[in-house]
Amino acid sequence: MKHADKKNIIESLLIVPKSQKRLFWGREIKHLNFLLKSFPCDLFWKGLSFSKQFESLALLRSGHFLKELEKKYKRFNYKVPNKKELKLGEKSGDDYITSKTLKTKRDFLS
Repeated sequence: MKHADKKNIIESLLIVPKSQKRLFWGREIKHLNFLLKSFPCDLFWKGLSFSKQFESLALLRSGHFLKELEKKYKRFNYKVPNKKELKLGEKSGDDYITSKTLKTKRDFLS
């Protein structure tokens, strides 16, 4: 993954501070590289979003948000299992034939 892509991911997930940007970017790139080892799919990271923006990616490395990240990653990579085809044998027995008489309300109630 390119550095520009990593920067876009961090900007979409975090609140970028107005000052001390050098320390911020170094720390957050390090956290993102660690998370990329655990969750390596680039498309997952480009489409990832949460309901709010965080202060740091360190929140995604442990606790509640790590579990949420794992759930989202599993949901992203889920593949629907193939359905087994059933082979039906030949028909046995006679068909049921219904009578086609129409019933009126009077017939029904009597």
